[in-house]
Amino acid sequence: METVKPIEKIAEQFELSKESAKYYLGQVQKAFKVEKPPYKLIVEFIDAQELNSLPVAAKLALMLKENSVWVHELTNEPLPDPVEGEELLPKRGRGTNRKTRPSYREPVSREKLCPHGIPRAQTCAECEFETFLRLTQSE
Repeated sequence: METVKPIEKIAEQFELSKESAKYYLGQVQKAFKVEKPPYKLIVEFIDAQELNSLPVAAKLALMLKENSVWVHELTNEPLPDPVEGEELLPKRGRGTNRKTRPSYREPVSREKLCPHGIPRAQTCAECEFETFLRLTQSE
């Protein structure tokens, strides 16, 4: 009797390609620091949980650890749930995205303006008159 490989079982059960199933199982393994759970153990755990869809790989790794299936240390330990009345520390980082925060600069007009403040694409009577004078005086 031919045994079904864990990758093939995940691919068939959740209608994924074999490459996607292999990538997913690899991501679950990468969620652990040193000791990586074997594919077979991960697939058996998924079958035991009777999941309709695959959770995010890190969440599945956390589920493995919480259910004492694979008790080794995770790469990114999740933050504990906040206790009522306890304040959460603000996230560290550079701040807001420069593209989404409002600018404090005055918007610069990209249009060329004549000396009288009228866009050059429009006709400025004063500029026309000055041009007329300059052309007539040069003769």
